[in-house]
Amino acid sequence: MLSPSIITEVRRLLAAGFHSQRAIARLLQISRGTVLAVARGRRMDRTAKTPSERRADYRALLPEQPAARCSECGARVYLPCVACRVRRKLAERSQRSLVALAHDPGRAA
Repeated sequence: MLSPSIITEVRRLLAAGFHSQRAIARLLQISRGTVLAVARGRRMDRTAKTPSERRADYRALLPEQPAARCSECGARVYLPCVACRVRRKLAERSQRSLVALAHDPGRAA
């Protein structure tokens, strides 16, 4: 387990912007993955909170409503269904590219 001082130091060095994540990892003798986790906010100072505060933070991340069936794909998901939204966007993108190719056939080569 990392000490809170190391996590604080990683955050300070990242905010300064003078070192790469690899250099920070070497400097503090921790893995690059740990530096990345701190940078993305996935690695927190766990000693600063009580267990009940951590449970409350976790509960805040849970969806407010139960999982339901998506009307489009039938999967059991927390609505709105992200997979269906991504599929729609990809279909729109491919449709736009087909229309562009139809208007400019020389672009296909």
